[in-house]
Amino acid sequence: MILSNSTFKNNHSYHLRGAVRYDSSYLSADNCKFYNNNAKFNGGAIVGVVIDQPLNMEIIGCNFLNNTAQNGGSIFNIGNLTVKNYSIFESNSADTSFGAIYNQGNTTLQNVQFYNNNCTMLGGAVGVYTGILRASNCYFTGNSAGNLGGTISSANQNLPSEMYLIQCIFNNNTAGIFGGAVFSTGNITISDSNFDSDHATQRGEQYPVREVI
Repeated sequence: MILSNSTFKNNHSYHLRGAVRYDSSYLSADNCKFYNNNAKFNGGAIVGVVIDQPLNMEIIGCNFLNNTAQNGGSIFNIGNLTVKNYSIFESNSADTSFGAIYNQGNTTLQNVQFYNNNCTMLGGAVGVYTGILRASNCYFTGNSAGNLGGTISSANQNLPSEMYLIQCIFNNNTAGIFGGAVFSTGNITISDSNFDSDHATQRGEQYPVREVI
């Protein structure tokens, strides 16, 4: 599925995906806008779910604003996900977890901005269930989670995800319990990144379960 130069606005689903659901092997969205979409369950704007078949999603220079769902306020994907080229996620929310993005698979974020996304439990902006997360030149500010990981959170303690954070900025993010910026059950590698004024009620900025960074 190929989406380009299109706007998806004020769509609603009583099940999955407020705007777009794909079940082919690949979705590409280039220079698209997703505004005020809502799903009762998963993926306020886009859902990619096929049983026993991993999917590949690529988001290029897209804007996601005010999308909502129970999990994955904007995107819910099972497969490999790449978001790049100054895509923006702003004021998206999840009633449960993963305010902007949930992915079960390898996740790559390049030059992506996350502003004021929120959820009640895990991952104010991004949640990863399995695979490797690589975020480079990304900006996270004002995101919040009620429990764990103000911006990014692991979602599966039994299958820890590896995280690589390179030249990222985390500013004024909050979590109710652990990890004002990042919560992880696996290994985190951080280089040339800045954490400023992130806060968690019980532990501070980036506190994984098995190590303190």
